Amino acid sequence: MGTRTRRSLFTSPAQILFTVLLLLGLLVAPSAALAQDEEPEAELLTEAIIGTDEVILINRNDGRIVIQDFMVEPGTVDLTGKYDSFGGPYYDVAAGDFDGDGRREIVAIGGYVVGQPGPVLNTWDPNAVKQGIAPTVPTLTVSVNPNVWTHVVCGDLDLDGRDEIVAIRTANEGVIQAHVVAFKFNPVSGQWQSGPMWDLPTAGGFVDLDLGDINNDGGADVVLTRQGRIVIVIDGRAPTITHFQATIGDLESWTRAKIGNVDGAGNTELVIMRPQPALSGMVPAAVYAIEPTGVSTWKDVGRWGFPTAPADIRLADTNADGVPEIVALTVGSQATLYTLNPRLPADGDRIERRVAVGDNVWAPVLRLGDANADSRPNAMTIEKNGGYLRVWDYHTGGGTLDVVAYGPYWQNFAVANLDGSGVEIRPRLSVADQALLLFDLSASRGTTTAVKVENTGAGSFNWVAQYN
Repeated sequence: MGTRTRRSLFTSPAQILFTVLLLLGLLVAPSAALAQDEEPEAELLTEAIIGTDEVILINRNDGRIVIQDFMVEPGTVDLTGKYDSFGGPYYDVAAGDFDGDGRREIVAIGGYVVGQPGPVLNTWDPNAVKQGIAPTVPTLTVSVNPNVWTHVVCGDLDLDGRDEIVAIRTANEGVIQAHVVAFKFNPVSGQWQSGPMWDLPTAGGFVDLDLGDINNDGGADVVLTRQGRIVIVIDGRAPTITHFQATIGDLESWTRAKIGNVDGAGNTELVIMRPQPALSGMVPAAVYAIEPTGVSTWKDVGRWGFPTAPADIRLADTNADGVPEIVALTVGSQATLYTLNPRLPADGDRIERRVAVGDNVWAPVLRLGDANADSRPNAMTIEKNGGYLRVWDYHTGGGTLDVVAYGPYWQNFAVANLDGSGVEIRPRLSVADQALLLFDLSASRGTTTAVKVENTGAGSFNWVAQYN
């Protein structure tokens, strides 16, 4: 996609007396280039498809949904605003593409007061609201009063190209303490499927819920952490099938669990985290990557301990090598963002990056997403008193962005591309690393008026002139 541009200064095969060698080291490429006919052409990418992430927040005072849309591309919707029409107060929020149209809808749980789970689960279409049109996915409202929803996530469980909702609710059925429930939208009927896609009664005690493909079949599986250091992975399509269940280690319970191929070897790993600080004379693993070898067996992939207990982890490809890394956040004293990489040499600490983030500043929640269209994930944190959202590495050179509009914010928030892929506003030029430009001085084409070398963008390049 895009248009090609070629410019040449050759009019005859006269003797070539002057050679200009341009060594282009581009941060943001200039908008035009000269190339010899035999050299690779420059390609102006005028329609580079991108999709930046929006941040879905919860107002700390009234529990209403707030969206921050940092970059609005042509063909997408500016979703920034506070959505009183979505109701509330909400406790947690997620997003999924329930009808497969490339745009995500919002699902929120709550209904009592900010900071407490509630009995209501609602879905909303922010794109339709902003455009003033009827939503393609009607609102789903599910109340479990007098019980409450405690967790909610979205993902494609059944490989149909559309996301489903997975949520946990409490229960009062004797020894049964919780249900893990999935809801599915039917795009043919234009309605939500009657009743849950599945409803799995469990023993409860859950600390965390997430989705990931543990068995590499393409569908999302459900990973749960439970009090007592228990980690469980159940099949997303058939939840009575358990892919993994084990009690791991000792000391503190695991409070986060993610699924991803973090060692780059092809098999999928479980990455688990707990708020375990260093103890006198020892530093127990607080982030632990394991590869399941059976339903209750595993082998080590990587272990990390910290002087201050970690609060949250996320997986993302932060260094653009095609394999996800583990990003961990510690709060309190010595608060730090760590990038953990089990592919680094085993004789080191396998920590790729450390960023001190300010002691006793942040709530114990970390999110990752591309907010600035640079194709790299940004780390995002909430100030612990709810005052503002910070986006790390938002500006060139690592500068941060603080967002206070419609604040203060509750600590639970989500990051997702809600409005689909748009067309990039800024055209980019793709060129070879080196371009050889030849000029015929005998035809008076070697003067300074014959060639102009300049950078019309925000980046930089180097050029060297050689006389032959």
